[in-house]
Amino acid sequence: MGSTTLPSSCQCNEGYFSQPHLLMIDGCNLLSPCEEGYQPYIIGNQTENTRCRKCPSGTFSNTSSPTDLCQSFSTCKHGEAFPGNATSDVQCVEVVICGEEGIGNDFEDILKLLQLEVKN
Repeated sequence: MGSTTLPSSCQCNEGYFSQPHLLMIDGCNLLSPCEEGYQPYIIGNQTENTRCRKCPSGTFSNTSSPTDLCQSFSTCKHGEAFPGNATSDVQCVEVVICGEEGIGNDFEDILKLLQLEVKN
């Protein structure tokens, strides 16, 4: 009876996979990417496809990739305009204050500026 093992040179190129016992039947397949909002918990290799799971709370992924991990939300200095979710980072409030003496960029100073504008 013949051998059921393949020569060691029979393997998929990087970025492709096949289960060793199916290589001669199915050939090599492109590693699956994790969709936006997911990250790999098993990064695919020549014998196993990528396996994905949802981004953990407080993180996001806005790319489709077999290797990229979810990123932590940005930290906003002046608060969030829009919260983040599994596919997008938080959108921070941007504050630009100029021309008012004694007014800076902290929360109390922003309230002072808003009160000045309401009075005017």
